[in-house]
Parts: sequence; structure tokens; C-alpha cells
Amino acid sequence: MYDDAAAWAAGPAKVYDLLAIAAVGQIPGDLNGLLALDAGAGTGAAGRALASRGAQVVSMDLSEAMVRLASGVRVVADIKHLPLRDDAVSVSVACTVLSHVDDPLVAAKQLARVTKPGGTVVITAFPAGAGHPVKSAADRVLAAAGYREPDWYRAVKGPGEGVVGSPEALTRLAAAAGFSWSRAHTLLVGLDSLGADDLVAWRLGMAQVAAWVAANNREQLAEEIKASLPDSVDPLPLLVLAAGR
Repeated sequence: MYDDAAAWAAGPAKVYDLLAIAAVGQIPGDLNGLLALDAGAGTGAAGRALASRGAQVVSMDLSEAMVRLASGVRVVADIKHLPLRDDAVSVSVACTVLSHVDDPLVAAKQLARVTKPGGTVVITAFPAGAGHPVKSAADRVLAAAGYREPDWYRAVKGPGEGVVGSPEALTRLAAAAGFSWSRAHTLLVGLDSLGADDLVAWRLGMAQVAAWVAANNREQLAEEIKASLPDSVDPLPLLVLAAGR
């Protein structure tokens, strides 16, 4: 479990805010006054996007340190055991969470359970094996400095991506979870609003590298990554599943 809320807020949060805004933008209709769940909220990117559309937000995450920085009602809870009654909310969102859960189907069933009939569930994930030029640039610098991915990250990333890492996989997940309808597609999220420092902070604040970076020369690593960034920034691909009962 990732608990370095400060590192996340100072780095990846700006990218994940953009991803959350794009994901929440896929929810149709007026959200004003509706009760919405941000499941696996982290520091609350999806919750902020929901609140900006007028929803009343409940943010839940297994990490107390992370969810403390979220907005709305904040609850420490496991996405596989949501402490809500059936049909409790009108909208549920789980952004880039299910690839890190050991049983994504259980989590998807929980989202279906707590969401009212006629409501919308949005689940997002990164395409399996997808790269990005900024990530590649950072990975090269980190590897040259001696960084190696921790075992826990490899253990979580591989199986999870296989279950949610394509539109087809998300569609299968929705059917298995009991949703009566679903739509899955790949959305390209622009990063043009971010500067070079933001992009470097994104990669150095990720859960799998933040602790290692903190124990090494972060300033030098940041300068080396910045110098190797591409001149233009590609959009970031995001898988989006919208589903309902």
C-alpha cells in the first residue's frame, strides 16, 4: 500500500487530475446534488472532478495518509469491501485502481452493488504494456542510476493489467460483474498544460520509485530526466469503462 501522500501530491497528482477530469467527463447527465463514490480515491483526483460537476462526494481508500488529502466525506476502506449499503450512490468511479487489486472482479461487483439501478459506474485503467515517451525517458535515467523495480510492483502490475488492460478485458469484467450494459474505449488525455518540471515530478513521485528517489540524489535525477524529455508531449492513453445495472 502506498502511503507517501506528500510525494504523490507534489508529483503525479497533476497528471492524475487530468486523467480524472477526462474520466468523469464520460458520465452523462447532470450530477448536481447526486451522491458519488470515489473508490480507491488516493488523494482524491476523481472526487475533485465529481465535485466540480456538483456531486456530493464520498472518498474511500485503503491508505489513511492518502485519503486524508481527498475532499468530501473521507473513509478508510478497501474497494473489495465497501462499507456502503446496496444502491447507496448514484455514481461510482474507480480511477486507475483495479490493476492494483488482487481480485478486480470482486471490486467491480462491489461497485455494482453500491450503485443504484440507472446509475453509472466508471472504471479506468492504463492499457497493458503501454509506454509513454516521458516514462521512457525517466526509466532510462533511473536505470542508469541503479534503480530496479521492486518485487511488490512487478507482482501487482502483471496480473492486474491482464484483467483490465484492454477495452475487451474491461467489457468482459463488466459482464462478469453483472452489469447489464457497458461501453469501453481508449481515451487520449492531453498533457500539454504541464511543464517539464510537472512531467519529471510525475515520474519521480510514482509509488514504485518515490522511496528510492528520496534516498538518492533527486535533484540530479530530475535535471537528467528533464534534459532527456521529448520536445513535444504525446497524450496519455487511458482505458475508460462506463457501465450500469
